[in-house]
Amino acid sequence: MNVSVDAASAADAPAADGAPPDAVTVADGGTVHVVPDPGTGAMPSSWPDTEPNDTPEQAVPLGVGGGQIGPYIEEFTGGGHLGGGDEADYFVFRTAPAAAGASTFIAQACWDGALNVDLLDIALYKVVDGQPLIPVISAATNSTACERLPMFNVPLEADTKYLFALTHVAGAGAYQA
Repeated sequence: MNVSVDAASAADAPAADGAPPDAVTVADGGTVHVVPDPGTGAMPSSWPDTEPNDTPEQAVPLGVGGGQIGPYIEEFTGGGHLGGGDEADYFVFRTAPAAAGASTFIAQACWDGALNVDLLDIALYKVVDGQPLIPVISAATNSTACERLPMFNVPLEADTKYLFALTHVAGAGAYQA
């Protein structure tokens, strides 16, 4: 099935009640899930792991960030958690306009090595037409302690929406990112 969505009119347009949409209906009656708008506020230094954020359409909106962007998830309260029914954590942000300077992305997530499991994988997607269609970079090793992006300071496009995903692989536990 081929699906076409006009981003400007459907994917990022607010619903009738003013809330961002979580899905749009396409011409053939199917549904395309939509990554929410990240908002226009400044990105917090500590990213909140606000549940539910288990699917791209439930991604935590983080606002706009520039310079070196990286996840510090629940930095002051112990980090996030995956496993035991929590299969993923998603976060959405927009990069600052070009006039603000270049933006880059860094990421790693670590957990208690005593768990002896490959707890999670990480990935960054460019969002196009409300969809996380373009993988920018990811890490999916068999590590039992940390997952790191294979490149430091990944260049990001200005004024662009991105989706960061931490997806559960095995076991259950807290992570720091």
